[in-house]
Amino acid sequence: MSEKKIKVISADIDATLTWGFQGISETNAQAIRDLIDQGYLFGVASGRAYNDLMHYPEMWGIGRTFDFYIGLNGASLYDEATKKNEVFFEIEKEYIRLLVEEIDRMGLDCHIYVHGITLFSKESERLKKLRKSGYREFVVAKDLSEMYAEKTSKILINV
Repeated sequence: MSEKKIKVISADIDATLTWGFQGISETNAQAIRDLIDQGYLFGVASGRAYNDLMHYPEMWGIGRTFDFYIGLNGASLYDEATKKNEVFFEIEKEYIRLLVEEIDRMGLDCHIYVHGITLFSKESERLKKLRKSGYREFVVAKDLSEMYAEKTSKILINV
């Protein structure tokens, strides 16, 4: 029987490596450093966009970038070696329009990830809370048509 060798390890962030906005424990950070030092390819997987994920190694004090970042619940893969981000499963603009308009009719707001920014359909309590966290910059669309001007892989409804 041949021995199987693990070469690549990916870990989820929320409620796996971290809990809420508390950051990562030193135990988890050291485990990641140890895996990298032992030659494993290491990456993280999340519902967030890759440009958000790329800040985690520095924030967590890992000492180097990760080898890959799986974002948008598997709809994007950023390869650190090639510096390329591949995007999969994009929603067509017409479907985005239908969804965004229905979300707006229900009195809700939503946000999408496009060109490295988080674009909100309108001002909301959720957006105000996120801005206070200092987590990143958020942009509000000038009008709803900006929300479906391009394909995206994920639409988040804020309730």
